[in-house]
Amino acid sequence: EKNHTALIAGVTVPVVALALILIFAIIYVKRKEEDDDEEVLLGISPRPNTFTYSELKAATEDFSPSNKLGEGGFGPVYKGTLSDGRVIAVKQLSVASNQGKDQFVAEIATISAVQHRNLVKLLGCCIGGNRRLLVYEYLVNKSLDQALWGKQDLHLDWPTRFNICLSTARGLAYLHEESMPRIVHRDVKASNILLDAELCPKISDFGLAKLYDDKKTHITTRAAGTM
Repeated sequence: EKNHTALIAGVTVPVVALALILIFAIIYVKRKEEDDDEEVLLGISPRPNTFTYSELKAATEDFSPSNKLGEGGFGPVYKGTLSDGRVIAVKQLSVASNQGKDQFVAEIATISAVQHRNLVKLLGCCIGGNRRLLVYEYLVNKSLDQALWGKQDLHLDWPTRFNICLSTARGLAYLHEESMPRIVHRDVKASNILLDAELCPKISDFGLAKLYDDKKTHITTRAAGTM
């Protein structure tokens, strides 16, 4: 009986010790990732708001297909509701986009620095571990292409359409000539123009565009964007 007890103890103690080592190793790795992510964000000014993955997961009901607004080249976008009642749009950048942490942080910095009434506002981001998510304001009337050709019951008379064109041009002019840094969108299309409750257009996805370099000509002969 003593030998049996000793055998059990001899097996149990190493297993428990190994389990504790694994638990501490996992905690250490997670904390190190959080510290690394925090260090990356420290270099951004103004610093964007940050959300935890659990917050966004709860807001979108675990990224439910019923909350999916659409999918672009960098991944799907979901509608969500935060605990304080704010309605948001969460862009979940896919692994297939090949966007590294540095590129992600550069995008956040660019979007955070650019503010205009005809540009979609960035509310924050999630940079936990390998997850890359952007949190935008939610625009109730969705995209212009859905308003024009979808099933939405929106009445876009000619004065409204003219205002959408003019306001979109103002947003693009700001990106091209006034924002710092200057940005060439290169993918302007109806699905990248969103409409708020007053049918005021706001350009989205401009943070994914190539940045304009003052040292180079802003005219390019190379095909880019969506025709």
